[in-house]
Amino acid sequence: MWGKLFGGGKKEITVSKKTEDHTNQTINKMQETQEMLEKRQKLLQKKMQMEEDKAKEFLLKKDKKSALAAIKRKKTYEAQYNRLQQQISNVEQMSMNVENAVTDMETLKTQQLAANTLKQVFKETGGIDKVEDVLDEVRDAMDVANDLGRALSQNIGGGEMIDEDDIEAELSMLEMENDDAQMLGMDSSVKIPKGAPTGGVKLPTAKSPAKKVRSEEEDDLAALEAELNG
Repeated sequence: MWGKLFGGGKKEITVSKKTEDHTNQTINKMQETQEMLEKRQKLLQKKMQMEEDKAKEFLLKKDKKSALAAIKRKKTYEAQYNRLQQQISNVEQMSMNVENAVTDMETLKTQQLAANTLKQVFKETGGIDKVEDVLDEVRDAMDVANDLGRALSQNIGGGEMIDEDDIEAELSMLEMENDDAQMLGMDSSVKIPKGAPTGGVKLPTAKSPAKKVRSEEEDDLAALEAELNG
């Protein structure tokens, strides 16, 4: 398509200086002609109005013959006016065609310039093959970047992963122990009537040994933390 339109890229669309000057002169001449025709139209329009006014005056004077002659002259001017109107329309159409031809030529020259520029750009960049090679390099670089990101996000601390199921199981055990402790506390608060048989079961004393053991463990833990913190 481009080859046929622009001569295979070997010939540029050009217009000689002589043709450009002649075109401009033609456009100016047609504008001058149109202005002259419009002026003649205005003159004929005035003459038509004058003859119509005369015809009215003659009718007032009962001069029918002179009134008919005035109307006849008006019709003659009117025919000339209509002929000039057609000529003006023809000149306007021809002027528009010439101006459109100039515009089309300038547009065509611009399109040729753009096509030649694109060809030069594609030639210097290596064409579609070079573009595909660059895109392949971009994709490879993105793959490497993604792999690097995944590698850097891995756990390198050597610590063991915490199992969420184990956490839930331990929490359940602690809840059960707390429930059992609360039940024992409730049993120790029950009063047994004096002299009632205990069945050989030793009742808990007021001070629980378990509390003393927990206090010792807490003291040991506090001493260890103080030692570690220096």
